[in-house]
Amino acid sequence: MRIALELKGLEQFQQRITDLQSRAKGLEDPSEVAFRDLFPPDFMSAHTQHSSIDGFFAAGGFKVQNKEDFDHIRPELDAFVAQQSNFPAWPAMQTAGATQYVKKKLGF
Repeated sequence: MRIALELKGLEQFQQRITDLQSRAKGLEDPSEVAFRDLFPPDFMSAHTQHSSIDGFFAAGGFKVQNKEDFDHIRPELDAFVAQQSNFPAWPAMQTAGATQYVKKKLGF
């Protein structure tokens, strides 16, 4: 009986690894993650006074249509993040959002 339990546990472990591998494939190109996915409402409400990343950008007067727009607003965005969130600057907010996104995608 004990051997059967160990084998069942091993099968469950192998299934979990297979599941994690499958979920991880969806994370292969992080440049394709939309801000709305990286910063969902629960994240924004927990860390800012805004319920969406769009509302957060709008409150700061930021219009981001592409990477070039984003690069131009970085100094102002860092200051805005420090004032309007519990992060010291944009990179810390981005890292926290990415960490939560990955954990959720992997099922943790």
